[in-house]
Parts: sequence; structure tokens; C-alpha cells
Amino acid sequence: MSVESRATVERPGKASTRIKRASIWAQTEDGVIGDGKAMLWHVPADFHHFKEKTWGCPLIMGRASYEALGTPLRGRLNIVLTRNQGYNPVNTGQTAKSDDHGGLAVVHSLADAFTLAEEEAARTGAPTIWIAGGAQVYKQAMSQVDELVVSYLDLEVAAPKHAAVAPNIDPAEWHVINEESDSEWRPQSGDARWLVKVYRRWTESPAEAFQNSENPVPGNRWPGTKGPSQNVNGARIEQV
Repeated sequence: MSVESRATVERPGKASTRIKRASIWAQTEDGVIGDGKAMLWHVPADFHHFKEKTWGCPLIMGRASYEALGTPLRGRLNIVLTRNQGYNPVNTGQTAKSDDHGGLAVVHSLADAFTLAEEEAARTGAPTIWIAGGAQVYKQAMSQVDELVVSYLDLEVAAPKHAAVAPNIDPAEWHVINEESDSEWRPQSGDARWLVKVYRRWTESPAEAFQNSENPVPGNRWPGTKGPSQNVNGARIEQV
């Protein structure tokens, strides 16, 4: 499979079509999303949730997140964001795979990543462009995404000193979509029980929207009633 590198993406003669942009991640009660190299937990049901949400859609991720996977994720265009103009993932030991809606591309700015993802989504009919990590890419994309899909894991991890943490979810900008979010923990899967919250930007003034919301959940506040935490050591990488 060829790897496409684009520093600049142009779309001459094409009208811009706005496709939904969303970030998706899993975090512990302390907001840890990883160690920058690998996953720190094994929750198969959440891996399946990630696969189901992102299948057939373009994925934007940073270089370290991509290399932690060890291979491009099947069924999705993997768009790798890096400042290294000469980066070639094939030379880093990655195993390239190809399928009908898969592939691998390298870009050097978030703007180019979104442009390429929009082209792919228009070509395949994908409804969403997904941001899939890591911490700096999530933070950089927060002002440009419409939706956040967050899995909360009921566990603590032996995270390294410089653990990757989730971006702050400002309640002045985001609110929970109750009908698309869990109100209770899902059954334990692997290392932890878990639940999903979906956030969208306010479409009215925050004060009015906050008053009209039945169950506003501010920021990354820990959801639900917390049970005993589970300590998880080591790292596993799951193909999702």
C-alpha cells in the first residue's frame, strides 16, 4: 500500500461541504488517556464501541498515537499528523494494510488533515471525521470539532509521570446529550466497567441552554456513582 504525503491539499473547483467533526477518547477518573506510547488498559467492549463509531470514516491522529497502534486501523483512512516533513511510517516498522475504505496518509498540519478527511468523507459518504489522539491533537482540535464522544473507565492506572491526559471540557462551551449518553455504568469488560457521554456545543447562549437542560454535566466531572477502583498495570494494544 502506498503512503500519501500531503503538505498542502487543494480542492480546485469544489464547493466546501461541512461534514461533522468529532473527537473520541477513553479516560480514567483522573483524566488519563494513555502514556503517549500505548494503552494502559484492556476494555474490549470500549474497543468495539470505538470501532463501531469510526468504521468507514477518516481518522486523524498524531504520529505517536499511530505508532502505538503498530498498524493502520482497517476500514478507515488513517491520516497521520506530524511535523516531520520526511516521515515515512513504513520505515518505522508499521505494517501497511489496504481495504475498500482504508489506507494511510501523512500530513503536516491539522488544516491539511481536515481537508484530506473531508475529501475522503465526500468520496465514501462517511458522516463523520474523527480525531483519535493523542493529547496534543485533541487539544488542538477542540475549537474545531462539533462533538465529543468520551468513554469513562472506572479504574485507576499506574500512569507514568508524564501521562497523556484528556482535554478539559468547558461547560460554557459543551453540554451532554442525554439521549445519546449512558445514565448508568455498562457491565464490566476486561479491566473495568465503563460508560459513554456525548457532548455537543451549545447552540444557544450557555445560560439559557444550561437552564433548559434537564441534566447538565459540567466539564470532565466523574459520572455516576463511583464504585471501587481497579488498579491496572502494564500496557496492551488492541486492534480496533
